[in-house]
Amino acid sequence: MIKKRWKRVVLTLGLIIATAHLYLSLFAVQERTFIREGRRLDSYVIRGISTLQPPKVTGHAVVAINMDGGIFYRLNETLSTRNPNLPASADMISNVTHSTRHTPHTLKIASVDNDKVIQILIIAYIRSGSSLTGDILQQDPDSFYVYEPLHFTEKMGKKIKKVQLLNGKFVNIDKPQFYNRSFTIMNSYFDCDLSALDFRTLVHGFQTFGNKTNRFIQCYVNKTGQKINKRLSAQLCGVELKEMCQKSKFRAIKTIRIPMLYAEVYLKRYPNLKVIHLVRDPRAQVNSIDSLANTTKYNRGFAKQKCGAMESDFYYSELYRTRYPGRVMRLYYEDLASSPIQTSKSLYDFTGMNFNPVVRDYIRSITSTGVDSCAICSKRANSSEHVQKWRHKMGFSDVQLIDKECQSVYDHYGFLPARTEEELRDLNIPLRRTYVKNSPIK
Repeated sequence: MIKKRWKRVVLTLGLIIATAHLYLSLFAVQERTFIREGRRLDSYVIRGISTLQPPKVTGHAVVAINMDGGIFYRLNETLSTRNPNLPASADMISNVTHSTRHTPHTLKIASVDNDKVIQILIIAYIRSGSSLTGDILQQDPDSFYVYEPLHFTEKMGKKIKKVQLLNGKFVNIDKPQFYNRSFTIMNSYFDCDLSALDFRTLVHGFQTFGNKTNRFIQCYVNKTGQKINKRLSAQLCGVELKEMCQKSKFRAIKTIRIPMLYAEVYLKRYPNLKVIHLVRDPRAQVNSIDSLANTTKYNRGFAKQKCGAMESDFYYSELYRTRYPGRVMRLYYEDLASSPIQTSKSLYDFTGMNFNPVVRDYIRSITSTGVDSCAICSKRANSSEHVQKWRHKMGFSDVQLIDKECQSVYDHYGFLPARTEEELRDLNIPLRRTYVKNSPIK
């Protein structure tokens, strides 16, 4: 009797150990972006990849689908449509050897002269139109664009302490190290040095938003679908990513996670770097957050915290504009949405990019597409109408609360309070001055 019990115990333990080993070997620990009905939703629910079917390649689309229908990666369906200037390729580096010794550092790549490279840093706020701005700037075929590279570090730094880099080293990413780590990540992309990036930042789902980083994700999904180790797949596909980066004259990064205070670090490090300070009416930002999260809890917190951040950013943007002439631009989302072609032309002139007819037609298409359901994409049914929607959707009491908390910010940026509800609803009455007091920047 005792022997039988011991046998059952041993068999049970063996089964538990075997199951745990399989579970750990198949578990996807990286952060993922799931897409539901055209919306990309951040998810930190760890999912096993054992239920994933092999990636399907259909034209230029690469999709890995769970057996229950959930999407792990859904890449941009038609790369050539998103940017007609870029050739599409489903498997970028099929001829690259699988030797681990054949790393990006051993390749000799014809790159742009560093003296001619122009780095572009878009400093923005949540729900300020930064996705549209970044998408417009990446339409120059000579542009290498990275979307929110600090997202993983900021979110997961609260849960994990260390990550491993592609070069094998381990670094801390906990909250006290966030800005130090941010500098390394930003510099890695500006310098095209992928070895200092950690694996989960590199394969983050947000990288599908960049025309060229999306091609890296396509390659990565294909390689892992061929049962190649995930880290090795990232290293192999990183060869092509580094090459695309080094061949690009313009290297742009969009982030809502760095205050203007820290922009000077990059202005000093990169003599050709241009900073775009993207601003949107705080009331429109609150409305957009409320619509996305289906809540109104952000109003008071946003008014106190974000308007404080905007006030600080105004001071430093004015300081750097004087200290680094011609290298800092303030961009109003309201201008971009209401006059997309003219404002985009000004953006291209500021950065030195080529505003050609293809770029112009693309901008016209994404600002009048008839599509208005995507949470963080660049397409809008009619951007000029979209920019004023908040004035009909927000309650007057909520608007008054924000007006009160943000009065000094309004003075700096030129926004005007709504004195009555009738004034709020009448779109013929502007709630922003054309020119900001004490500043020639529009």
